[in-house]
Amino acid sequence: MPANHSRSVVPQRRGGIVVGRAAGSRAIAQRTTLTVMRGARRGLAMVVVTLAFVSSIAFVVPNFEASASLSAAPSHPDGGAQVMSQLSSAIAVTGVIKDGYGVTSQPKPPPPPPPPSVFAVARLVELVPSSSSASLQWPVPAGTKMSYGYGPRSCSGCSSFHEGADFNAPSGSPVWSIADGVVIKASEGGGPYGVFAVVQHLIDGEVVTTLYAHMLTGSLAVGVGSTVAAGQPLGAVGCTGSCTGTHLHFEVHPGGGASTDPVAWLNSKLG
Repeated sequence: MPANHSRSVVPQRRGGIVVGRAAGSRAIAQRTTLTVMRGARRGLAMVVVTLAFVSSIAFVVPNFEASASLSAAPSHPDGGAQVMSQLSSAIAVTGVIKDGYGVTSQPKPPPPPPPPSVFAVARLVELVPSSSSASLQWPVPAGTKMSYGYGPRSCSGCSSFHEGADFNAPSGSPVWSIADGVVIKASEGGGPYGVFAVVQHLIDGEVVTTLYAHMLTGSLAVGVGSTVAAGQPLGAVGCTGSCTGTHLHFEVHPGGGASTDPVAWLNSKLG
């Protein structure tokens, strides 16, 4: 009986040893799994940090592309020449960076010169001096016809009294000072007289003022204070200001006061 009892106990001990070994194996497997999972999490965290770092580098690279390409360039016996060549290529592609500002290396070509203004063109009109050697003369070339005389008139948009005489010389014909004198008024236009000049003379001991109006734009050859001689060009015949056709409006004011018939006055002086 005791022998049979011993046999019945041995299998139970062996079974306990087997059960203990199985439980230990499971514990080791669990610890290994936890270790692997922890390692995987650490690896994933490293990947995230690496991606963030790479992203930050990718954002900066466009501004330092030339430097990065030069740093990665292999060594060469002619290293200086190779670096300068690469630097020139990088500058040609990316431009020059100085203190954070871009510098444009290709300036725009200068604009073409503007065409000559109407004033410059008008001044090409030949203002020839009068051929007369007299101290008193007509303001326009001989043979010029008068289109409107001095005195009362009735026309749409006109003054009721015409203070001078209108001479229908061709456009660009010279307008001469009738005598020596000094320019006291001059204008390039903007009023009813358009381009005009006023000259003060001393004729036969009397102060006389003459007006030359509606001259060609840009043809005015004198300014206030200019000293002129008889037959000197003042401008050219045109149609500026209150004007309906090309002509010179000419006035004479003896004594510097009221106007008088310029044709009658000149005829009386010239004989």
